[in-house]
Amino acid sequence: MSTWGRLPCKSGICFGSRHAGDVGTRLTPPLRQVWDFIPDAELRTVVNREAFAGTLVFDQWTCNGDGRQTVFVRQPDDRRFRVHVIDNGFCFGGAEWRLDDAPLRGLHRQTAAYDFILSFDIFEPWLYRIEKEIDLVSLETAASLIPPEWNRYGRQQLDRLLYTLDRRRHRVRDLIWQTIKAAPAAFRNFKFGPLAKARSTRENSQHGATRKRQYLESNGML
Repeated sequence: MSTWGRLPCKSGICFGSRHAGDVGTRLTPPLRQVWDFIPDAELRTVVNREAFAGTLVFDQWTCNGDGRQTVFVRQPDDRRFRVHVIDNGFCFGGAEWRLDDAPLRGLHRQTAAYDFILSFDIFEPWLYRIEKEIDLVSLETAASLIPPEWNRYGRQQLDRLLYTLDRRRHRVRDLIWQTIKAAPAAFRNFKFGPLAKARSTRENSQHGATRKRQYLESNGML
């Protein structure tokens, strides 16, 4: 049977993800309705819209070769929607495990998702975590939880992928800046200027750890 064709089902450990509308059995109904599309007007009021910025950071880091997939669940209290990020199957370049840069990779199909992004500051919490709180050891620890039978490429290829991800951590800031410049329609409210440009450089990433921590603390993000 071809490597890339259909494979017969096998017994063993399987992966499953929680339904986005699952709110537990204490509420009625226990499952809320889930939408894969909502109008732009509703999209601009999503309660956790900053997740679009964080996910873009993740997608550029991991080279998600697909458009960003999301679903939406309506909040019971104020009727606004909450976005849930799904489907990361094309991260690491999909089945090829090739991490090639592409500025337009990983963008949501509705550009209104990024209307709230006015400056580079919105990306800082996620950039800080990737640059300062993740390292090769933490990546290896996470990878150790993967059942060996799920990895058909072998340990050597997995180690190479982890090493590449670790090296890319300090490039993500520049990749986000390239994405903003390459997709002006998606970031139409972004305010270009010397300050935003300075914050997007690698030099600022290496020099500004203290300033970023102060920024996160002052905004209650740490």
